[in-house]
Amino acid sequence: MIISTVLIAVASIGSADATVVSDFKSGLVCDPGKAHAWICHQAEDIHLTGQGRCVYDGEQYPCTWYGFSFNYANNIPGTQLECEYTSTLPRDMGNPEGVVARNTATGKYSLTLDHVEGRVFNPQYTIFGVRTPEDDGLDSTTTTCSISGQEIATFEFNLLVPLIPVD
Repeated sequence: MIISTVLIAVASIGSADATVVSDFKSGLVCDPGKAHAWICHQAEDIHLTGQGRCVYDGEQYPCTWYGFSFNYANNIPGTQLECEYTSTLPRDMGNPEGVVARNTATGKYSLTLDHVEGRVFNPQYTIFGVRTPEDDGLDSTTTTCSISGQEIATFEFNLLVPLIPVD
């Protein structure tokens, strides 16, 4: 079984000032919100359980945490990591402050690499919900991240929504 489809590369190939990326991981997050949180189980399949707690649009909800991390070196501080994602199902996207987009299946975000070398840890979450027997309960999201136009990682999460309980 392939855990994650990941392409690791040097961002500005052939350049002496290329950002080097290593040790890319994606999957479930342990201890979200803590200084020592990490990708504890590398996985593509993310079973939504609602065992975590998240703030979305100013309110707290049960959720499931997942994300990605990697090490980087030889970086010019301020370099942007640009990520684009595509999902098989449209949904509302947001963060603790508010809703960023409604009923969308695509999007972009960026992270600043502030140091010459360091570690990126990007926790993400999905609010817990259930599905009816008519729904297949799968939302696959593919994300591609780049630095200076060079792809450094492509990974997928299959968000598996539980079936509504039947008496």
